[in-house]
Amino acid sequence: MAHANMSKHMLVGMHWRANATRVETGRVGSGRDECKCTVVLAVTVFPDEKEKHELKLRLVKEFEIKELGKLKYFLGLEMTYSTQRIFISQQKYVINLLAETEKTGCKPIASPIDPNYKLGEAKEEPAVDKRIEPHLQTAYRVLHYLKGNSEKGILFKRNDTLTLKAYTDADYAGSIVDRRSTTRYCTFLGGNLVTWRSKKQNVVTWSSAESEFRAIAQGLCELLWLRIILDDLRIPWEGPMKL
Repeated sequence: MAHANMSKHMLVGMHWRANATRVETGRVGSGRDECKCTVVLAVTVFPDEKEKHELKLRLVKEFEIKELGKLKYFLGLEMTYSTQRIFISQQKYVINLLAETEKTGCKPIASPIDPNYKLGEAKEEPAVDKRIEPHLQTAYRVLHYLKGNSEKGILFKRNDTLTLKAYTDADYAGSIVDRRSTTRYCTFLGGNLVTWRSKKQNVVTWSSAESEFRAIAQGLCELLWLRIILDDLRIPWEGPMKL
């Protein structure tokens, strides 16, 4: 639900319908009594039209609102719909990014980064330009990758069977700076990718097995969090979580 001190909020439900709503306010009063009111853009998700209508009536009593219709573009994300699927991409955002960095005519490449190349700080302190150059070239490589993959995105298919799955992995001692490992995981709900993350672990692990167990623990926490989200959205779910 949108409220006065809310800035930007987004909820995503697999079977739910998303609409954008704008709460329009302005300056109230004059002189010392004048106060500033913010404009709230909220993405609301409903299981049916009845709940959508009830929420709209409640908001109208408190705010001046304008319904923008079915969600199509929000914070750089583009949504296209069909009866059985939703496709989310960032094609417009990527095109604008390439134009801003003057990389519109760059040559596309197949991968965003060289798996055999690792970035890190040199032990000796070289010139600033030399230290920044590898990172800059890596950033350019990502832009080249986006050039050839701007139309790609995430596809959400309607699925009557909701299963929760998580896949985890760990890059043991992958950091050349402090030898810490990196945890990676992704989760699927009903066969659709919903969350993913890659983060350096907080401590240096003694073995690859320990780093893998830490990654598994993070994946399990993510599954439990998704289970709580499903309960909050009143989506019936039963069955084991798969890791």
